[in-house]
Amino acid sequence: MKSGVVDELQLHIEPFVIGTDVKLFSDESFERQLKLVGVKKVNRNALLLRYRVL
Repeated sequence: MKSGVVDELQLHIEPFVIGTDVKLFSDESFERQLKLVGVKKVNRNALLLRYRVL
């Protein structure tokens, strides 16, 4: 993602407890502006979120 070749992120969100302080991206220097461009309900508990990388 640092090289700028990713233009969209899709996150499949399904809630469950796994502990504290869990990071989505491990690289501390990762910082990007994102714009939410889509939300889809996958099933009773899950969502698919689509973000455009700005």
